[in-house]
Amino acid sequence: RAMLYFTFLRNPVEQFKSLVRFYRYNPSLFTAVPDGSFLRRVGEMSMIEIADTLMGKITGDDLDSRMAMPCRFFGLTDKSEPVIRKLMSFVFVGVFERMQESLELLRAKLAPYEIDLQVSEHPHVNSSKGTNITGEPLPSDHQAQEAALEAYGAIDDFLRIRHAGDFELYDWAVANFDAQWREFKGAR
Repeated sequence: RAMLYFTFLRNPVEQFKSLVRFYRYNPSLFTAVPDGSFLRRVGEMSMIEIADTLMGKITGDDLDSRMAMPCRFFGLTDKSEPVIRKLMSFVFVGVFERMQESLELLRAKLAPYEIDLQVSEHPHVNSSKGTNITGEPLPSDHQAQEAALEAYGAIDDFLRIRHAGDFELYDWAVANFDAQWREFKGAR
């Protein structure tokens, strides 16, 4: 049987913020990293400090932000065209922010291959449960940290300048998904 590939893309700003949250809320996962790494200090840093570090405002190098963005991850470039060409060979490219619809459409795309994807209501599970992924309670200041992160416009500005390809990629994925969704709903 041939390999089938599918993926889900996420809004670049929300993806970056999610990475910041992951670092901030899970500092115990990084105790084995080298002493010089900022990851050893994420439990003591604010979300803004983590974001600034990832954007190179503190270290001067945005290596970590580059590796977190899809164009860099898939193609090691900030050009969207080669990544889009690769994604066009996938059986499906979904949109994270529209997960329930994405799963429904993915199920339809897999059906001709005799794969029955069971789709149920996809709950949004994240840091709102009050603990991190290892079950530890979130920091007591997590609500203030969340508000500061949401209001921090520098992330959007930085990503639109340094990772413009990821916005092009996400816009392509949304437009592609919308067209497939309209066709799918029209055929039902």
